[in-house]
Amino acid sequence: MHPIIQRTELLDARNDRLLTMGQGLELRPGDATDQVQVWAEVARPGFFRRRPRHVFIGQLGPEAAEQIHDGVKTGKFYRVRLVELIPPHLRKRGSSGVIVSVWGEETTVIRPAPESR
Repeated sequence: MHPIIQRTELLDARNDRLLTMGQGLELRPGDATDQVQVWAEVARPGFFRRRPRHVFIGQLGPEAAEQIHDGVKTGKFYRVRLVELIPPHLRKRGSSGVIVSVWGEETTVIRPAPESR
């Protein structure tokens, strides 16, 4: 297994307060064509035990989604990990940033875009 998408920021990220660094995430096909959604399993408080539930985290960007959409639709296994959480006060947009990496058995790798200063 090797990185297919080394680092990509999720679009429409939400529920980031429920996440922890290195947490495993799940990919699911989205409603629209060539859309890939990212979901996480989080513990929900219960009376005696914590029951897991799945929550929507965000969507992959169009370039990343285009690369793995067919594999996600066919049920191919991808390992998705949370790489970085950027708090809202450190961003220009004022919303949280969720950055993930996707690992699998593909040969094509998307490299992160160089940062402009």
